[in-house]
Amino acid sequence: MIDGANSSSALKRNNTAIGLIIVFLLIAVSITFWYKVYINTNQVFWGMMDNNLATAGVTRHFTQGDQRGSLDQYIKLQFGSTNAVNTLVTFNQNQNNVKATAKSESIGTPKTDYSRYISINTTQKNSKGKPINTANIVGIWSKTDASATSQRSPQYFKQNVFSLIPFGNFNRDQRNTLIKMMKDKNVYKISGVKSSKLYSHAVYVYDVNVSPLAYVNVLLQYAKELGLDNTGIDASQYQNAQPLQVQISVDKMSRNILRLSYPSTKQTVDYSAQGIENSIKIPSHTITDTDLQQRIQKSLQ
Repeated sequence: MIDGANSSSALKRNNTAIGLIIVFLLIAVSITFWYKVYINTNQVFWGMMDNNLATAGVTRHFTQGDQRGSLDQYIKLQFGSTNAVNTLVTFNQNQNNVKATAKSESIGTPKTDYSRYISINTTQKNSKGKPINTANIVGIWSKTDASATSQRSPQYFKQNVFSLIPFGNFNRDQRNTLIKMMKDKNVYKISGVKSSKLYSHAVYVYDVNVSPLAYVNVLLQYAKELGLDNTGIDASQYQNAQPLQVQISVDKMSRNILRLSYPSTKQTVDYSAQGIENSIKIPSHTITDTDLQQRIQKSLQ
């Protein structure tokens, strides 16, 4: 009986030891996978590109300014059943003895533009030396489409969707096609990577050289996948263009882009709300862009 009890206890100890070894092996394999695969710098970069092309929405924030004035711009992109862009701009001017602050909003779809002034405050006077009356301008949505009454063709959506880092809500085959083109044409050449922190996120900061010609060729395919016609882009104009140097900060965990920086100009673009549909509402009551321009000219008289 004693020998049997000892044998049973030994067997249990052996099973426990084997179980612990298996657990430790699984942990070791998981750690190895984590470091060598999931947060591998190359995997994170291209995972970011894939995320960008499979999103319902994203918001970009951009600022610039000097002693003469400043610009603060939020750009919300929406992809899905309706592709659209919504921009909110705050503009401050302090030049030629004129101080002005204007807030404006625009909405663009592939075929139509909408814009309005939210507020206008300025020390500028009209031709009679009186304060400018903006009552007939502020809050009025103007509409631009391809009709003969428009002074220009719609451009807001193309202007904002054609960015250095493309976004969209494409299926797997479309994403594979675009990413394969990026890789085959060496659009993004990574010259260096470092780990850092941004908004409490652990990020990789990539030093990247972007080939303008290669990028434009991918952009043409990107526009095709979005269903955009007549991009107005001539790839031959970029034949001898020099590479553009940028820094791209990517969250290691989510593989979402957080910031795009231009070292030569010290400008940055911050990204947020990726994957969140912005639900951009198209204005129902509008005037033509020509009518709005006439109202602005009249206010200056």
